[in-house]
Amino acid sequence: DEIQMLCDEFRGFAWTRALLGVRCKEVHVCGGAEAIDIVKKICRLSGDDFELHRYERFSDLKVLDESLAQSPTEKGSYRKIQPGDCVVAFSKKDIFAIK
Repeated sequence: DEIQMLCDEFRGFAWTRALLGVRCKEVHVCGGAEAIDIVKKICRLSGDDFELHRYERFSDLKVLDESLAQSPTEKGSYRKIQPGDCVVAFSKKDIFAIK
């Protein structure tokens, strides 16, 4: 997910390394349409095939107007998550803190 980060000035190298360094028969990447051309080019230059699939969201993605927590130090606010909610974390530390 987030393959469009290939184009990021600061983190793009990590995504490029991950894409080129994976050892498998097939790779599925997800992300913004702005990454299509660069992924195609990487595939062409590395001699790999490229196949594009587009998918529609089943429902709109909405950001809450306010945090689940009443304060930055509140504990247990993740118990307020409802079925169908999506939680976004940006580091392993954040993911394990949620768990």
